[in-house]
Amino acid sequence: MKADLFVYKENHLRNNFDLIRLLAALSVAMCHLLQINSKNSLFSAVSQTAVNVFFVVSGHLIYKSANRLGIGSYFRNRFRRIFPALVINLFIISFVFAPIVTIIRKENYVFHNAIVYFLKNLTLVPSWAISIAPFPAGSPLGSGWNNPLWTLGFEFLAYVGILILVKLFASYQNFSILICSVFLGLINAFTNVGNLFNSGSRLGLMFVFGALVGQFKYTKNGIALLLVVVAIVASFSLSVDDDIMIIAFVTAVLVISIALLLPPIPTFLSGDYSYGIYIWHWPIFQVIYFCLHSELSIVLLQLVSLVATIIISIMSFHGVEKRWLVSRS
Repeated sequence: MKADLFVYKENHLRNNFDLIRLLAALSVAMCHLLQINSKNSLFSAVSQTAVNVFFVVSGHLIYKSANRLGIGSYFRNRFRRIFPALVINLFIISFVFAPIVTIIRKENYVFHNAIVYFLKNLTLVPSWAISIAPFPAGSPLGSGWNNPLWTLGFEFLAYVGILILVKLFASYQNFSILICSVFLGLINAFTNVGNLFNSGSRLGLMFVFGALVGQFKYTKNGIALLLVVVAIVASFSLSVDDDIMIIAFVTAVLVISIALLLPPIPTFLSGDYSYGIYIWHWPIFQVIYFCLHSELSIVLLQLVSLVATIIISIMSFHGVEKRWLVSRS
């Protein structure tokens, strides 16, 4: 019997998606660091595309988790994936990195501000750049201590939204996800490019795209229906001049296609370091810059920051994240 090209293979896709997610995380980190001494818009576009990749992969994997687990187990796993590493990240920023920078800059460290920063970021409130003091003003990367965290709020909202669709509309998942796609497409079409609603709808569409592929089980009919959905959503999204949305859709198709069509990629890493790389690269550069910028060139600062990010991400996974991940979902 000929194997169907779109037959679902759990381990095959898990390894492929993990590799794609790792490459996306490294792309975000490298592009942010390269933007420091280059105004090339390509870096921004690649970084944006890599974030799209995160949400496509997350949508696929989380959708399957929502179908497989009960509500309690689902939220427990989602909290364990996001918050332990985030708490450590914010604690070190607020009570280690920030004091170091304020001492180097000969400024006063305001403990109250550090507490506010720590607690506000734990709420996952979306923001382009949360600039609650203390923050490293004057850094070439920008004044925020960890600006990429703005996507975590949208990711958690997507977790909640997909669970509602799966549990509340259990018998009508195809239809409910389709309606959700159209709704997000409308928001994207009728909001200004670059604002939070527009960016949130774009990331939501990427998440739903990944979920749709999981729902249709990669059958030929499912893929055909998926393409119809993409066409419908694209008709709304592309009704305005939105190059970002065009790139987003192309990215979604490529990510799913690559994960499906590549042969199984053997596991060569002992953990999933993508999340750690994403949340650590920005604050690591900020503190390294203020500690070493008078001694190292910007290129060496970038290289040291990237190496430090990878090392700390590995430590974060094995020292914190893995201990909380009772089950992968």
